[in-house]
Amino acid sequence: MQRRAIILVCVMILAVFMVMVDVESDSSMTRGEMVVYDGQSIQQAVDNATPGDTIRVYAGTYTEHVIVNKTLTLMGNGTGQTTLHGSISVKAAWCNISGFEIFGSGSSVGIGIRESNVWISDCRCSGHYNGIVVYNGTGSMITNCIINSSQAHGLSLWSSSRNTTVDGCLIEDNAWSGLGLHGNSNIISNCTFRGGMSGISLWGDYNIISHNEMIENAQFGISMPAGYNNNSIVLNWFIGNNKGKVQAKDDGTDNTWNNNFWSDLQDPDVEEPFGVVDVPYPINGSAGSQDLTPRCPFLQHPERNISINEDVYFYGKCSLENVYGDYHWELSTNVSWLECHSNASFNGTPVNEDVGSYWLNVTAVTEFTNRSVNLTITVLNMNDPPEITSGNILSCLEDQLYSVQYTGSDVDLGDALEWDLNTNASFLALNGSRLHGIPDNWDVGWYWVNITINDGEASDHTNFSLEVINVNDVPTGAVITLLEDNYTEGGPQWVSGAVQDDDIVHGDSLTYTWHAEGTLLIGTGQNINLSLPAGQYNITLEATDTEGASCTATVPVIVDMPAVIPDPDINVTDDDDDDDDIINVTDDDDDIINVTDDDDDVVPPPINVTDDDDVEPPINVTDDDDNGKADKNYHIIMGIVASIILAGVTVLASGIAAIRKKRKEPETSSEEVLEPEIVSATVEKKSAPKKAMPIVHTRPVEKPAETVDDDPYKFWKEMDQDVKADGIPALPPVQDEE
Repeated sequence: MQRRAIILVCVMILAVFMVMVDVESDSSMTRGEMVVYDGQSIQQAVDNATPGDTIRVYAGTYTEHVIVNKTLTLMGNGTGQTTLHGSISVKAAWCNISGFEIFGSGSSVGIGIRESNVWISDCRCSGHYNGIVVYNGTGSMITNCIINSSQAHGLSLWSSSRNTTVDGCLIEDNAWSGLGLHGNSNIISNCTFRGGMSGISLWGDYNIISHNEMIENAQFGISMPAGYNNNSIVLNWFIGNNKGKVQAKDDGTDNTWNNNFWSDLQDPDVEEPFGVVDVPYPINGSAGSQDLTPRCPFLQHPERNISINEDVYFYGKCSLENVYGDYHWELSTNVSWLECHSNASFNGTPVNEDVGSYWLNVTAVTEFTNRSVNLTITVLNMNDPPEITSGNILSCLEDQLYSVQYTGSDVDLGDALEWDLNTNASFLALNGSRLHGIPDNWDVGWYWVNITINDGEASDHTNFSLEVINVNDVPTGAVITLLEDNYTEGGPQWVSGAVQDDDIVHGDSLTYTWHAEGTLLIGTGQNINLSLPAGQYNITLEATDTEGASCTATVPVIVDMPAVIPDPDINVTDDDDDDDDIINVTDDDDDIINVTDDDDDVVPPPINVTDDDDVEPPINVTDDDDNGKADKNYHIIMGIVASIILAGVTVLASGIAAIRKKRKEPETSSEEVLEPEIVSATVEKKSAPKKAMPIVHTRPVEKPAETVDDDPYKFWKEMDQDVKADGIPALPPVQDEE
């Protein structure tokens, strides 16, 4: 028996251990946390938890009434996942309940709180008598909960005070009030109370109710019976309560209603602050309360009278403030240039033709009321700049008229238009709107041109580059310059040509061609030697440029026969100390021949003079040496033909031989006679020399006589006298053939 008892105790201990292990989930769970899975007991986990623990209830459906009697955090997996058919009763302070969807199953309360400082969040309570009830609590907070379909109040605060806060909850479709507030100094904010008998039924003092929505409740959005005061109801939305009639009731005293939105308010809002109706909204009830600054749907828009400038982009937009629910926009206007959009924006750019005034109506259509505004848009005229409507001509030809007639327009009728020119082309001028000029050869090239039109306030301009194209200019002004005083056949015959060609600066070049009598080609070049034979000529110069254009000049030229220029006198001098020189001189034209012997010889040297032209020249032979002897001059004038001279010479020679025999000339010395040295003189002449055919006149050197007369030249003097007396030219003695 005792043994059985021991075994039974052991089994019970093992069972309890297994349950605890099952409840505590897996080994990865942190200390102070417990997990409850679908099918397990939440209550058992609560019972086994230690104050301060957290119990996580995973998704699933749980059916039980959970009593939390210790400070715990009880966390479901979220509404729609952790479902509890039953209720939760919190009987310990500082508990946190969240994430449960609780359905009523005959229970009177979904979540009941009987302690202070309890937080309820993100829970949903449906189908209970009262969804959530706070009994005699303080400092509790209920946030982001959904409470609906309750048979009495959705949320009840019974004897609760001291800043119990309800925030962000949706409380709808409850049989009585969304909130039954039986307490003082509580804060109700950011909640929606919809579809109940009343949104809030208030039995308390010093409560603050703000930023809540009271929507379509059967009677009032908020109602207060007599005896409650100093509550503040501000910035709430009263939408469609009491079937569109007065939506609130106040039978208390000193309650403040201010700046609430009333959907049934149709009074205008024309004064600032916009969005606040200009007359108070009356609150139903014996207190005679009023909302002194009621709000209504406010259509935010630009100024009602809008002025814009032409040619300036305009954008405007309306917005609806203080609106509840859906709405849409309707815009109408007589402005053709304005585009209107479904978001109440409008934009466009008016032009000069749109100057004037227009109207624009913007209406916001809401569920309960419409808000409209009529705008006046005035388009102001602005000075429009004139516009050049014609094009530019970008090139012109040298020496030809360049002309462009410019045209312009100005949408501002009545504006006076002026044209201006700015350019570095000196040949251009602007008369009115006509640009013109004639460029010459020196204007060939590129220029910049600026044409401006202005109306005194604004302007338009065109800039372009103008090219003056070169046109070939015909050479002109051909001139022939004769560079010689006289032109002689065989002599220099230089002439020079000059032509004016304006295109030389543009790379042109000239070809000079010279003709005689129009056909005979003499040569090419700017300066040439004509090299023409004697005669009279018309010399023509033709100058041709690279494109074949040409000009000519003609001058007469006379080429003379060459003048016969006598050769200069021929002077031959023998000035050595030899006594036996033989001087040979040859001349074949009409020159005068001078022969001088001025050496120190005793006897003049033999002189041979030859002249083979048709006329024998005068021949002067002079001996002016230093021997102190008298000089002998022989002047031979040969005026007869060569045959007569030769005959005369022969006769004279015979006569001389006879005379010598008579005078018994001394015998010649047996001394040896030296051979004379031949001295020849060569003379250069301007004309080419003829072939020499010499005529030789000789003067032999005789041996000295044994007996010498005191005057060694006595013989010669006598001979000279005899010759002169006979009228025969004197010749030197002919040497005896012996």
